Amino acid sequence: MSPVYRRELYSLQGSGPILDMQAGMPIELRSQLRKQQKIIPDSIKIVAQVDTGASTTCIKAGLPAKLGLAPVGVQMIHTASTPNVLCDKYLIMFMIPSVNVCFEIAAIEMQLKNQPIDCLIARDVLCRYQARTLLGHWSP
Repeated sequence: MSPVYRRELYSLQGSGPILDMQAGMPIELRSQLRKQQKIIPDSIKIVAQVDTGASTTCIKAGLPAKLGLAPVGVQMIHTASTPNVLCDKYLIMFMIPSVNVCFEIAAIEMQLKNQPIDCLIARDVLCRYQARTLLGHWSP
């Protein structure tokens, strides 16, 4: 039996839409490492928050290194507190086991200081999936 990743939320207003997810190496990179008979890092359990105000999905600094990922580019971002921040971009695979969704996306690595999350799911993901799909049958 697979583990349950469903997080019980008691207050959408207090904590926002939170998801238990996994982050892992993209399929193509996994395939290359397998052909080279190299070790493939395990996926990592993470906590993500859906953020409709963010345009690009963000991952906590240090997470790409744990997954053995190399940057695929850079992106200039602007946050509410800091304009013009140059961030590395990584191709990463996300899995949401509770709703059987898996997708790859280029996410930016940034400090998510003083936040109990590892990832912000932004509009670049939400435009692919309805929030109802990502959150399953969750209700406050």
